[in-house]
Amino acid sequence: MTECWLGVYFPQLQLQYQAWSLQSTTVAPATSVFAGLPPLALYDTAAKQLHSVSPNAAARGVKSGMSQTTAQALLPDLVLLSLQEVDCEALQHWLCQWNYDFSARIWPPLLQQEPLNSDAGSAVNWPTETLVLEMGSMLRLFGSQSRFMESYHQRCQCYGLHYALALARYPLHAALLAKGVKASTPTALGMNRVSTPRQTRKRLLAVPWQLPSENQVTESHAEYQTQAVPATVITTQLPSQLPLQALPLDDKTQQRLLAMGINCWQQLQSLPRPELGKRFGQPLLTLLLQLEGRLSYSRKAYHLPPIFRLKRLLLHDVSYIQGVMFPLTPMFAQLATYLRVRQLAVQQLQLTLFFRSNNIAPMILRIDYPLGEFRQAGLLQLCRLQLERLTLPQPVIELELQVRHFIAQQLQNGVLSKTSHEQQPFPELLARLQARLGKERVRQLCYQASPLPEQASHSQPIQQWPPQPAKLPVPVMALRPLWLLAEPQPLSVDDVDILRGPERIVSPWFTDNFPARDYFLARHRQGGYCWVFRSQGQLLLHGWMS
Repeated sequence: MTECWLGVYFPQLQLQYQAWSLQSTTVAPATSVFAGLPPLALYDTAAKQLHSVSPNAAARGVKSGMSQTTAQALLPDLVLLSLQEVDCEALQHWLCQWNYDFSARIWPPLLQQEPLNSDAGSAVNWPTETLVLEMGSMLRLFGSQSRFMESYHQRCQCYGLHYALALARYPLHAALLAKGVKASTPTALGMNRVSTPRQTRKRLLAVPWQLPSENQVTESHAEYQTQAVPATVITTQLPSQLPLQALPLDDKTQQRLLAMGINCWQQLQSLPRPELGKRFGQPLLTLLLQLEGRLSYSRKAYHLPPIFRLKRLLLHDVSYIQGVMFPLTPMFAQLATYLRVRQLAVQQLQLTLFFRSNNIAPMILRIDYPLGEFRQAGLLQLCRLQLERLTLPQPVIELELQVRHFIAQQLQNGVLSKTSHEQQPFPELLARLQARLGKERVRQLCYQASPLPEQASHSQPIQQWPPQPAKLPVPVMALRPLWLLAEPQPLSVDDVDILRGPERIVSPWFTDNFPARDYFLARHRQGGYCWVFRSQGQLLLHGWMS
């Protein structure tokens, strides 16, 4: 298929990420990421004004650009989050990692305008808060374009994100058109209803585009947002009536063009290039070639980091270990996404708890997953079992999750659980026992090279499942019980019937602490088969057959 790019615009991306981080569980479908949270706002401490506000705060009169005093006077229960404390790197990792389920070529969103690099021939003022991913090569996997779009729409609904989509042949076009489309909130009805290209063209011809004046830029751009190219149509060129404010121009060039009466893409494209080059220089000519698709523009693609590290600042102090599990839920969801994308599992992770008092050092906990775990439910369950016995010395204000070593995901076998009578993966049951009882108390039997029964086998903690096959040959003709008694017990000759034997076992020449024994297979009068031996004229019970 022809190369196709999907542009996804997330308005107020930093605030949406902070709201998702504060959610105790995954946001339910058809709800906003701000659902269930108090009114939020990002406060820019450098500019001393609000950077962005949540919809429930905007509905009560709080707007971006307000001072902190004015906003809190209008809305006393407004929760202010520092813009400077937003972990932008963690935000990009979170967004790009779950987008890896849809494409391997991802251009992460920019949260602020990057400086133009004229030496590299790039004059694009790339749109902020816009993610771009290559879609054409993934359609064979999803089956069709409609299935791809529906799957992506459902994933955005799962996170409760506000977003806007646009398809284009070139990544720059996809980014520009996505930011021009009016962002949609998750709805229970599915995709937003959009018009067809024929209806859009008919409307544009019937009603000429209303070019914005200097005092109507915001209103005109909002009108364009409702009339943008639908996301289900692959755009090969920019709309001719695209407003000049939607183009990736720097502020100085944009003001000069508006002063000349240039208000849309068609007017700019029709100007003579030699005159534009003399007046505005080579950067504008380069940008025009990139907007027309005649000159490629490439950004650095996203690559998964080799280690996983996630830090989360809590909205309220947590005094009990049970309360720590709520903010850990979205953190483990992000870790599970990272492990699924890389097809890896984790055997141990480091959880650090930061306390309110600076006099108390952070508590560093190592959560073990002996058999390897990669699912969110398993990660959270075993972590809860291992944290139940802890007591917090001070309220927790921040959490950090870190994983440096990984293993390959192992296939799971099923075992019948006696309590639920359902097919349950055996590694999950084994991991729960180790988390509850301790890794050293759940052991497996192993052979070792020794003719003495007490030393022919030993137990060791289970490190992997299924265990590696024994390298020592297992005796075929000799019958051995699975379990030996801790100490041989005296037995009367009348209590058993000898069925097979004797089998003499003598200690090696280099040791003399094990006398010669004659072993027999016998049936006990109670009905069980047992392993007995005769030593110094006395019969002793040494083990039971299974």
